[in-house]
Amino acid sequence: MLKIKLNFSDVLKANTDKIDFEKNYEIITATTLTGTKTPYVEFSSGVFATSTIENNKLIVKFQKEDPKSQKALENLSNNQSNELLAAILAHTANGASPELVAQIEHAAYTKDANALSKILEKTENELKNIGENSGVNIASGVLFSSNLAMNSRLAHIKFSPKLTTQNAFKYALASGNSSQDDLKNVLEAIQNDRAKNSFWYNFGGGYFKENSGADMKFYGTNIGYDKTADLASGSVIYGVMAGFTSAKHDGKNYQDRSKAYNIGIYADYEGASGHEFQSNLNLAYIKSEKDFTLLNRAENGKNNGFGALLSTYYKHRFDVSDKASLKPLVLFEIDYTKMDGFKTQNYKQDKLNEFGVSAGLGAEYSVVSQTQAHTIQAVVKKQIHRSNDDVKLNLSRANNYLEYDIKKSRIKYELNYIGETKLNENFTIQYNLGGVSDFKGGYGGRAGIKLEYKF
Repeated sequence: MLKIKLNFSDVLKANTDKIDFEKNYEIITATTLTGTKTPYVEFSSGVFATSTIENNKLIVKFQKEDPKSQKALENLSNNQSNELLAAILAHTANGASPELVAQIEHAAYTKDANALSKILEKTENELKNIGENSGVNIASGVLFSSNLAMNSRLAHIKFSPKLTTQNAFKYALASGNSSQDDLKNVLEAIQNDRAKNSFWYNFGGGYFKENSGADMKFYGTNIGYDKTADLASGSVIYGVMAGFTSAKHDGKNYQDRSKAYNIGIYADYEGASGHEFQSNLNLAYIKSEKDFTLLNRAENGKNNGFGALLSTYYKHRFDVSDKASLKPLVLFEIDYTKMDGFKTQNYKQDKLNEFGVSAGLGAEYSVVSQTQAHTIQAVVKKQIHRSNDDVKLNLSRANNYLEYDIKKSRIKYELNYIGETKLNENFTIQYNLGGVSDFKGGYGGRAGIKLEYKF
């Protein structure tokens, strides 16, 4: 961009009453005067003018106010994005982004409304892109994965006595006794199996694709311990688990690398009449480091966060056969996520607090063979309450925050598969696969493998 400085403005300042603000003044005349950018003339303090090229002539027109003033730029932009324009002017006035200063100055002194519009559009798109990618996506993925691990574990515990019954010869049963004695021995074997301490280990990974084009890859591991207790009216399972997840989120000119540490407790009660109540509580602490591009500069930021997910299920078992059952289910979920604010050289974002309530309907079907068991679960969830969908952000030296609404899908579909194979009396291998999708085109999944040892 060519800037022409003229220093005779003191003469003009002394004779402002003689300046014709409606007249065009020729500064340069040439046989051919062209260029991709219009040169502009800068007078010394107190005298303002805009520049244009017409018929191979550089022409200036004197202005009563500074073309770089907020009022003049608002008029040039036809009062579009005034809040963002104010943020850009405050940011650059405090010494940030000399390149952006030069772009604004050129658009102002050449009255290039199109150039100013592009500056505003580019800056807004970059800000919104960062805000959309630095939300609660990783926390949601970690909590979904943790919840699936709990459901998988509970399914296995319920498989165990059925596998014992179907494959009773794996226990030391007295063959040749009466059927009543055999049944008694099988029941004793189940009781002994349930009385053992259960320690389990899980390893898995997953992938989520968002409708914005961003994606997330993660892998993690969990360890857990649980017990089963028999009650007069049924049985109860209760346990705890803890885990670690490493995640990488990639968006347009944006990358987030996060570590998550999660703990959880789970409990399930199943009555003799087929009624079942299950509750999972998942908690996650997240440490995030992000790299992105803003105003043609590479930026780096860090923040921490916390997520919680409480999932409660009611199910009712219908035995299809001695090897299969069907359970319609009702789901109620409460989720909460908090992410700290962060600031980089050119960007700042306020803290995020999101609270949601969801309800869902679904069913699960289970079948057991001699050494294997399988469950398929399908659920449709709708978010019936959300505290907010907006993110507050701005350029780092702006005086306030801009709010952008990041719309999220309210309806999600989940399809989960859980299977297992009993290797011997003490060791069991279990595998699970979970998928989720929404109305806006986002989708994802998680796969895991689990080993259990009873002692």
